[in-house]
Amino acid sequence: MSVKLSIPGGLRRKALDTYINRREICDYQNKYGSQFVNEEILKTPECAMLLTQLRNMEERIQKNEERFQTFVDSMLDCFAVYSAVRDKSGKITDFLLEYVNDAACHNFKMTREEQIGRSFLELRPLYKEAGIFNEFCLVANRGVPLVREKMTYEDPVKKIIYGMYDIRAVKLGDGIAVTWRDITEHKKTEEALRHSEERFYKIFHTSSIIQTLRRLEDFRYIDVNLTFERVLGYSLEESLGRSCMDLNLWPEVEDRQKYIREIKKHGIVRNMEVKLRAKSGEIRIGLLSADVIALGGERCVLTNSIDITEKKQLEIEMARLERFNLVGEMAAGIAHEIRNPMTAVKGFLQYLSGKKDCVQYKEYYDLMILELDRANAIISEFLSIARSRAVELKHHNLNDIIESLYPLIQADAMVSDKEIKIELGEIINLNLDEKEIRQLILNLFRNGMEAMQPGKHLTIKTCLDNGKVVLSVQDQGTGIDPEVLKKLGTPFFTTKEKGTGLGLAVCYSIAARHNATIKVKTGSEGTTFFVRFAKQ
Repeated sequence: MSVKLSIPGGLRRKALDTYINRREICDYQNKYGSQFVNEEILKTPECAMLLTQLRNMEERIQKNEERFQTFVDSMLDCFAVYSAVRDKSGKITDFLLEYVNDAACHNFKMTREEQIGRSFLELRPLYKEAGIFNEFCLVANRGVPLVREKMTYEDPVKKIIYGMYDIRAVKLGDGIAVTWRDITEHKKTEEALRHSEERFYKIFHTSSIIQTLRRLEDFRYIDVNLTFERVLGYSLEESLGRSCMDLNLWPEVEDRQKYIREIKKHGIVRNMEVKLRAKSGEIRIGLLSADVIALGGERCVLTNSIDITEKKQLEIEMARLERFNLVGEMAAGIAHEIRNPMTAVKGFLQYLSGKKDCVQYKEYYDLMILELDRANAIISEFLSIARSRAVELKHHNLNDIIESLYPLIQADAMVSDKEIKIELGEIINLNLDEKEIRQLILNLFRNGMEAMQPGKHLTIKTCLDNGKVVLSVQDQGTGIDPEVLKKLGTPFFTTKEKGTGLGLAVCYSIAARHNATIKVKTGSEGTTFFVRFAKQ
């Protein structure tokens, strides 16, 4: 029997020097079959070369296997090879573990020797409940790879979660090769981060103070909370990607410059009182604090602002009431002492003006009497400011009081070529001192009339707002200067040439005695005074 092999000349010469002992020949006979049965053929140079090549190939295969073993054992992911165990019908009843790497041993806290050759269902009993066993059977039978993410390995009876895994499985012979990664700690960290973000979101968005997140680089908004939207009127969609300058929030440039300077220099701002312009144009007062924080690798500014507008207004109102009370108490203390001599002087002036030999001075007497009456009226207004002044509260309807005053104020308006409009809504009855409410309405009416040019009209309205009765007096004047607006109601402060500065002071005092508040809205188209009565 001859075997013809085509081997290059160089390899042939090298093979002539190769020694092959009988045992090696026998090994190759057993390993490679009938073509190597004839010992004489194996001793030929061609076969010697072939055997050398085979031996080298085996060595390379062994080295590759060792490298593969080292690679698999050094993997961070777990790896195992299972062979299928089938019954007589060919149905898979279990898997036997043939190989497992170091990562898998560490994951299941068992040595390789404790696992190799053992049953899959014995080692991983809960996998059957989780449905993984059936999925492994499909992989072994059909060859369809398995990809399972976030698989929970748990005991449904004890309700204990042992871990979470990402699993991959492929068919390998009559079995499967499985890799899996323990993502338990990663998922715990992820869950903790989610809970942290959820807590931050709830605290941030449900906070009763204004909170915003902005990039330090350009001060553009990343997020704003619901209070920001409620107080300033700008929604999240309107604010994202825009700056305070875009939204025109800073009515005073100095406040903005100071804020930016402090946050860039020190990285912190604490309790800085600022003014903020709402979307409606209303000016709000806030107590602003800010910190520079790192967010997603980016430097940002977390800003907190407490709206103290009402607090400031309350402080102003309290100061005004204190001044009213002081003036009232002074007036009450000296009114009697002043009025007595004034009454005597007035009586003598009236007596002298009636004498025949004083007739030529009657004009002067009448003027002096008129001025004494005016001084007496001022003293009466002083007394009206006093907080302790007694009021006679009775059940009245504000509309009835306005209607009773209408002929008087209409006549006054016609004389000055102005128009008066009355718009009375459905309102509830209130406990009022009718004389004081008449005086309040007349004072507001006269102020409005004096603020308008001929041809304009003044509107008096009543309505219900959230169950509260509201009286409004609206003129068509030129508005009130902001500096004057701050001093409204201050005793003796007036912009009129012949004013006493007590008209609005009396109004505020009357409102306070009736548990009501006065708000002012002014602009270039006129001014409106709102008197809001508390629920009774």
